[in-house]
Amino acid sequence: MNNITELPLALQPLAAYPQWVLWVTVERNGKLMKLPIDYRNGDKASVADPNTWTDAQTAINTARLWGSNYRVGFVFTDNDPFFFLDIDNCLQVDNTWSPLALELINMLPGAAVEISQSGKGLHIFGTYSADMPDHACKNVPLGIELYHKERFVALTGVKL
Repeated sequence: MNNITELPLALQPLAAYPQWVLWVTVERNGKLMKLPIDYRNGDKASVADPNTWTDAQTAINTARLWGSNYRVGFVFTDNDPFFFLDIDNCLQVDNTWSPLALELINMLPGAAVEISQSGKGLHIFGTYSADMPDHACKNVPLGIELYHKERFVALTGVKL
């Protein structure tokens, strides 16, 4: 997936919050993992330590400066109003999105949607409300996870 060189319009509300990190992929036990990176020194960033975060433009500029292995991500906290719905493996064999993915998108009008780093999943971003499921709510068989705090998302900026 391409790296974000300019924040897409749909993701610009996130830019109001200085909760940005870089990320890289690393291999652990034969599996590729997304690792949040501190923009200042390349060390591992923490979803619990705001000292390892920065603003959107600094993250974008640093990722561009450090090279194509570095990309930008956003850390969700109690200080922002956003949620992140991760739908894994919803690209079907015929290159269409699963009925479940399309249903979830339709249930969240106005939410931002991007294609995930794998190219086979979707990220949906919106504003969290009290009637939403709890943080870290997962449905493993359906490949769906919902987060609104203490989690970072590896952004791609690739529109649906």
